[in-house]
Amino acid sequence: MTEQTNIETLQAYREQKHKTEQLAEAARAGLQSQYTGLLSTAAEIQKEFKADFGETPVLPPCVKTFTLVPVEGKTKPPQSEAAAKGKKIGGLRRSLTAAMKKGDKAKQEELVRQLAGLGADMSMHADLSDPLAGTTL
Repeated sequence: MTEQTNIETLQAYREQKHKTEQLAEAARAGLQSQYTGLLSTAAEIQKEFKADFGETPVLPPCVKTFTLVPVEGKTKPPQSEAAAKGKKIGGLRRSLTAAMKKGDKAKQEELVRQLAGLGADMSMHADLSDPLAGTTL
């Protein structure tokens, strides 16, 4: 073989390799698009199935898991002030119960003040309802 033939052969090889890479990329993009479309359709069907029948459909044996995840950009609605206040009161009550078990009187008094400031019903802790009255904690 002559050197000119070798150069032509290498150029033809490189062109074919480039075309093959382009075809592979196009095939990958096409398959990814089809796969995404099928999964989106499956997610919609699963959502409808659960809404209509109260349970998720049984997966075929070749599929191990299929779960719906929240779409990015969609966030939970913000909590109302009442719900946030309720969570805070619940947390303070749990802390108060723990402080009572430990016998930490200073912590108990502080938690009772915080609960009173939030307007919490202290009937369940009647002996602690007025920490400033000098009651024993």
